[in-house]
Amino acid sequence: MEKELEKLYQSLKIDTRKKASPAEQISNQIQLLIRDKHLNAGDFLPSPMALSKTLNIDASIVQTAYQHLIDSVFVTVKNGAYEVVRLQMMEGFLRGFYSVFETFERHGFTPASEEIDASVVEKLPAQFSDIEARVKGPYIFQRRLYRVNGNPLFLVDFYNLPKYFEGHSLPLKDIDFLTYFKKELDHPMVHFSREVIAIKPTKEEAKHLNIPNQHAILGAKLINYDADHEPLNFSLWRGSLKFSFWLKTAIKN
Repeated sequence: MEKELEKLYQSLKIDTRKKASPAEQISNQIQLLIRDKHLNAGDFLPSPMALSKTLNIDASIVQTAYQHLIDSVFVTVKNGAYEVVRLQMMEGFLRGFYSVFETFERHGFTPASEEIDASVVEKLPAQFSDIEARVKGPYIFQRRLYRVNGNPLFLVDFYNLPKYFEGHSLPLKDIDFLTYFKKELDHPMVHFSREVIAIKPTKEEAKHLNIPNQHAILGAKLINYDADHEPLNFSLWRGSLKFSFWLKTAIKN
């Protein structure tokens, strides 16, 4: 296995004719090795010094490339070693557990979220037409953008029935619903449904996610139910290209 990995690293090339810097070229090639599963979770990259000798370049170039891989959540650092992160991080998401951020934190990444919009709306979006007859608005709407290491990961629209927030002291628009439902709600999300869907982002959504808006991207539609099988909340997730790739990876496995 070590010899196979060594051959992979020896295959990395720098083309001086390209506009991308040497560090960007190394980072891009390693990302491709991870995407094509030539490098897998638990594999370790050579030290910057070792790879710089293999490629006959300055170690600072490799260090810059590795930092980009860390920022892009492909690699994490453990005890000074650079370890490939398992791309099926989203498995917990697909199984219905709100463990995505905990997974990132466990790998040493920094997750954060911010509110983009909050209001009261009368209807659910078209993606929830199959359950429309069971529930009636208005709904408390909140849109949040979730980031990891400062990079957009997913944009989430939450739709919540007001009755579940009776007696809540905070302004509803200030609630981080992902955290709220996980820790505070008295009606536990005992049952759930998850469906991966294709979504064409609006220009505004594409701007938040830093992606082109010409094509559909992978997203997810979530419905959570309480112990009595009553719909509890609804959410629509649109992912960055990285989120979409993780979803594809998780589905295939």
